[in-house]
Amino acid sequence: IRDGVHDHLVPGTGQIDFHTLHETLDSVGYNGPAVLDMNPGPGDPAAICREALVGFRQVWSD
Repeated sequence: IRDGVHDHLVPGTGQIDFHTLHETLDSVGYNGPAVLDMNPGPGDPAAICREALVGFRQVWSD
């Protein structure tokens, strides 16, 4: 955690470089499961999870 803040944000909105993560996992032949660990805070949890899935698919497929 670079800034000392333990946020679990929608993929593509935080500090994790999912593109590099995906490239690295692909380069070592990893094809197992992936988990989104969310801490959405206030709001509709189902809507936030949908947004997270869309964000994950966008950054993971590029």
